[in-house]
Parts: sequence; C-alpha cells; structure tokens
Amino acid sequence: MKKNSILLISMIFLQFSCSKKDELVAAGYSTMEFLQTKEVPMKYKYGILVLPGSSCGSCISRSLYYISEDITKMENMYIVFTNHNGLKGYRLTNDVRIFDHKNFINDGRSELYNLTKRIHSPTAIIVQQNKVEKVIELTLSNIDFEFPEFLKSL
Repeated sequence: MKKNSILLISMIFLQFSCSKKDELVAAGYSTMEFLQTKEVPMKYKYGILVLPGSSCGSCISRSLYYISEDITKMENMYIVFTNHNGLKGYRLTNDVRIFDHKNFINDGRSELYNLTKRIHSPTAIIVQQNKVEKVIELTLSNIDFEFPEFLKSL
C-alpha cells in the first residue's frame, strides 16, 4: 500500500512537472513567432529574455543588473519588456544602454503577453537553428545561478 502511494504521488508530480516544461517550451516558440512579426533578424544561436512587467520586480532588476555588467552580451540576445506600465522606473535605476540597444524591444501594447499567457515571470530562452533549446523561468531562488549561466551560453 505504501509503495503504491509513493508511486502515485511520483506519477502526479512527474505529470505536472512535464506539463509546466511543455508550457514553457510552447511559450518559447510563441516568443520566436512574436519576434518574427517584428522583423527581428534571427541568428544561428541567440537568447531571448522576456520581462513581463507584472512579474517579480526584483527578478527583473537582477536580470538587468547582470546584463549591465557585460552589455556586449546583448548582441546575441533580445530583451522583450511586455505587459508593463512604463519603463521610466527601470531606466532610472538601471544602465540606460540596455533600453537604448537595438535588441531591446518595448512591447508597450502587450502583444507578446496576449499571445501567450504562459510567461508570468522573467523567462530566458535559448534558440539554436530556429529550435527552442532551453527555457528557464527565473525566480529569486534561481536567478543568481541560472541567469549568469544563460549569458555564458550565448
């Protein structure tokens, strides 16, 4: 009886963890489609950082901080701000070179957010040969490890 309960709990956990991963990958492809509508030139390998304004403000600030440490990483990455009320506060507290960079996309009309409601927190996406290779949902518990690794991989 105990083994069956453990097996059942494990199967339920596995099902939910897989579906969350599948949702994030689907969101990654939706983000690629969104960038194509903006006529963004696609490279062999690039990263996308989606920053929904309604998400964790500390996570957004940490992401911007890591980018400002090496602004040249933006050459291989697109940053999309979506579903937000404005950039003024972020421009005042972060490196303005990020917001003025050609690979920064201000989705003021929240087109990406409306396209996919799956992205609720900052999300880093790695694309290679038009295929989503990796999707990382950034949280306060993982951002200081995962995001620098994401930047290194670009």
